[in-house]
Amino acid sequence: MLLSWCEWLYSTELSAAIRESLWLYPALHFWHILANTFMFGMIVFLDLRLMGVGFGKRRVTDIAAQILPWTWFGWAMMFASGALIFTSDPVRYYGNTYFRIKLALMALAGLNALLFHLTFFKTVSAWDEGTAPGRA
Repeated sequence: MLLSWCEWLYSTELSAAIRESLWLYPALHFWHILANTFMFGMIVFLDLRLMGVGFGKRRVTDIAAQILPWTWFGWAMMFASGALIFTSDPVRYYGNTYFRIKLALMALAGLNALLFHLTFFKTVSAWDEGTAPGRA
């Protein structure tokens, strides 16, 4: 069923336009890489503060409030560009083992972030003066 949906998607005008465009496909890859870099860069800033390595004079809650919206923006850019890249040749991506591994790892990373925010991050205000608990 999923393969037949990929075959249908491949036959759409959007798929053909992306696939046949001289500049659109490379531009999507550029935005995808830029969005990945942006999103993970934002996460690094927050992680450094959580570990007590950087931004020690700034409250965790302040940094999180400033960085997390930009992290979500990077994720949205990454998701949109990735979905369009997938649309260019969904049948090929469907059969690609490495693509499936990538999706599984992304799902695990999303689960990790969800668990972090549902558990440890609920006590973020207690971390403002020091470092986060080791488990976080």
